[in-house]
Amino acid sequence: TFPEMRRFRAAVLFPWDPALMAFYELYSLAGPVVFIPRRAWIYKVQHLTGWIWSQPAGAVELASLASQRGADSPPSPWWHPQDSKPEDVLHWYAYSDKQRLPHILRFGSLAELFRLLLRGNALRRARRGMREHNRRALRAGLRWYRDAVLWLLTGSQAPASPCLTR
Repeated sequence: TFPEMRRFRAAVLFPWDPALMAFYELYSLAGPVVFIPRRAWIYKVQHLTGWIWSQPAGAVELASLASQRGADSPPSPWWHPQDSKPEDVLHWYAYSDKQRLPHILRFGSLAELFRLLLRGNALRRARRGMREHNRRALRAGLRWYRDAVLWLLTGSQAPASPCLTR
C-alpha cells in the first residue's frame, strides 16, 4: 500500500519501461527517495529489456517523414530494440521525466548506490525537494483546472498551460 511504501527511506528502480508508472507513484509519494541508474546504465537496461518509446509500427506509418530528415535532425523515435544505438536511446531518454524531474538520485555502480544510501543528509534533502516539487506541481495543476473551468463557464481568458514558476 502507499502508506507502507512511504515508510521506506529509498526505492531503487531499474526502469524496464520508459513510462514506468511505479516511478511516478514513488516520486509523488515523496517518502522514499527514488534512485535510478545514470545514463550510461540506461542504454544497457534498455538494450537488455527492449523498451522503446513507441511501437516500431510507427516507423511504417510515418515512413514519409524519414525522407524529410536532415543531417542534424534528431534520431527517429522508432527503432527495433535489438538494433538500438546508445546515442538514439539517450537522445530520447533526455526528454523523459526520469531525466528531467528534480531531486532524483542517480548511481553509476552498485558501490556508489550503497554509498548514497548511507548518506542520510542527501536522502533527507532529496525527500524534501521531491515533496516541494510535488506541492508546486499540484498548485500549478489545480490553478490550470480552475482557470479552465472558469473559461468554459464564463468565456473569460483561456487558461495558460500549467507552469511551476507561477
